[in-house]
Amino acid sequence: MSVTTLVLADDHRAVREGLRARLSDEPDLEIIGEAADGRGALEAVERLQPDVLVVDVVMPHLNGLEVTRCIDALSPRTNVLVLSMYADEAYVLEALQAGARGYVLKSSTAEELVDAIRATATGQTYVGLRISRNILRVFCQTVRDRMPDQCDACSDREQQVMRLVEEGLSDDAIAARLTLSSEEVARTCETIAKKLELISQRDSL
Repeated sequence: MSVTTLVLADDHRAVREGLRARLSDEPDLEIIGEAADGRGALEAVERLQPDVLVVDVVMPHLNGLEVTRCIDALSPRTNVLVLSMYADEAYVLEALQAGARGYVLKSSTAEELVDAIRATATGQTYVGLRISRNILRVFCQTVRDRMPDQCDACSDREQQVMRLVEEGLSDDAIAARLTLSSEEVARTCETIAKKLELISQRDSL
């Protein structure tokens, strides 16, 4: 079994300890370093070359987004998972534009955090379901008409969901309109976001 190595970067010791506790039962994940600020995060990544850096957005000296922009130059093998308390679209989009492979909320379950780390480690992009819908809404309201080819690649059902998202309907409202569950709507939004290459690669936004 291959082991994914991690560096945790958060300025709150209690948060880092909580992350250790949440990940301690996963035999394929190994925390090899910690940092309490942005500069420490960069030093740890350069020295330890982890598979994944789990980094908070708000930290002293360098914030998580500034750290993310520097990672490729220090350790090309390291993928970044941003762990944040902010679900706002602007934070998510900026993190992905900075080069993060994933973005997950601090309020996420241990299962979602583990899934995010494993996906990020393999180079996949992981964005929580609620966040994926927010990204899609921003896209639909701003630049959808600039990417007709990508939109045409979506199925008829995905096109329906996209139009309703653009109208500002909630997941529950879309689900009722299309006879789906809210979970199916959320998963469809994530699929659309990936098809549109909004969350598929570092330089896609």
